[in-house]
Amino acid sequence: MEGLNKFKNTLRPILSTIHFEVKLQKKKFIIFSIITIIYFFFTGILPHFFFSFTTLPYSQINLYQSLIVSFMMILFLTTGFFFSGIICTEYKKKTGLTLLPLIEKHNLIIGKYIANYILVLGIAAIHYFLMALLNFYFYAEPIPPSLYLSFGYLALYILALASVATFLSSFMPSGGSVLAIIIALLLFGFSIIDIFVSSTPLEPLYSLPYLYNIISNIVYPNFSTMERYHEYTQDSIIHRIWSFPSAEGALLVLTLYTIIFFLLGYLLFKRRQL
Repeated sequence: MEGLNKFKNTLRPILSTIHFEVKLQKKKFIIFSIITIIYFFFTGILPHFFFSFTTLPYSQINLYQSLIVSFMMILFLTTGFFFSGIICTEYKKKTGLTLLPLIEKHNLIIGKYIANYILVLGIAAIHYFLMALLNFYFYAEPIPPSLYLSFGYLALYILALASVATFLSSFMPSGGSVLAIIIALLLFGFSIIDIFVSSTPLEPLYSLPYLYNIISNIVYPNFSTMERYHEYTQDSIIHRIWSFPSAEGALLVLTLYTIIFFLLGYLLFKRRQL
């Protein structure tokens, strides 16, 4: 009984932080939900309903795959905006001390992390729900089980990307600088590294853009037998171009990203003074 009460006392401040953070980020959630819906209209509905030159994909799986690929940039921006200031705003505005004066540091960061994760996952769920509606309209087929698996990897991917943003937020001066670094890494940083890796047999499991490909490709029923790379020879050097990681490789690396970068961010946050 004593252990249960101790657990409740530990859980209560985290739940309070989650509740407070969700209310604080409610407007941002609504804005990004609207952006997601508008973006889906232009990438999914507009081409297939109003443009006669746009050919409908052969199957619902192909349409799912293309819509998930197009969602990548929205997911990057959404996760970046929600998590870029998760720690650095505590030092800039002292939000935690002003509004939640009795909460401890570790409860504060855990509560904020969970709250923002729920919000970002909710926005991603909106996109998947719209995809399911559109595919049912065109193909009148039930949702394939692989789509749920895709959403599961998306949920894990958000955790990994959120942990990287949390780590950067633990020592950067503002949320804007964190967001700028995230965008630069995703658009340019990993691509530059890939140039040197492509001439080796090394699989770019370090690359977050590459790991994202598991989300769109795992919707295919024959995923386990699909070719994951192709090779070509240039100047007597064999270049290997990887398309997507294996299910096991993506699961392992995304989990490591989540744990390592969250712990690093937590430790830095714990050492700094608000």
